[in-house]
Amino acid sequence: MERIVNSFPGIGMNIYMSESAQQRQLSDFHIHPEIELMYVTKGVIRWRFSERQIEVQQGQGLFVNRLVPHATFAGKDSCHMLVQFSRSKLYDSQALGNDSIHRFIAGEEADFCFLNGEVPFHEELLAEIRRVQREYEENREYREIFLHAASITILGLLLRNHVLSAGIPDEEGAARLGKIFPVARYIEAHYNTPLSLPELADFAGFTHVYLCRLFKKITGHTLTEYINYVRVEKAWKSWPTTI
Repeated sequence: MERIVNSFPGIGMNIYMSESAQQRQLSDFHIHPEIELMYVTKGVIRWRFSERQIEVQQGQGLFVNRLVPHATFAGKDSCHMLVQFSRSKLYDSQALGNDSIHRFIAGEEADFCFLNGEVPFHEELLAEIRRVQREYEENREYREIFLHAASITILGLLLRNHVLSAGIPDEEGAARLGKIFPVARYIEAHYNTPLSLPELADFAGFTHVYLCRLFKKITGHTLTEYINYVRVEKAWKSWPTTI
């Protein structure tokens, strides 16, 4: 089996080109902090999730969200491209925001999306994945710029079609969030230390009762839930990436 890997750390992208002559398991169950898109150029690739198996055939693709456990299997004489995106890199934009608090309140997202052509936006998304493949293989000047542009378009399509959620508040919501941003950033900076509600309240200049009520009113979650979320997110990001 030939496996070509190219990393573009400046834009948070990894590209895997794989070819398998024999049927085999490509990866056991694993998770990683990147979102990933796969496109099959030949044969069949099977993906197994906790309660479902998906067979992706030539010309089809699959989106898998970050931190979703999955395993992969290659069919005989199969070829596919796998693209992983660092969501934090894609979110390094004022238009989208890059704070954990945004992702914390983003709402429900899809674990995966089978791109089989049954929904109109599937072909748009597959076209962008093929664009990534062309740019990667042709290796022309300024390739990284075009790959970055394709990754932003892919993100936009996933957001517009509600596969992902950016958690971007309206103007009024942003003003309310501004009241708790300093606390959220303090938690991100000190997540690996014991954090108490009195400590956070003292930092914010509020009573801990008022801070707890304010945080719950604005986000719909408790401060303790957010602290645990940040700790888990940081721990997952430290895991080695595998496919």
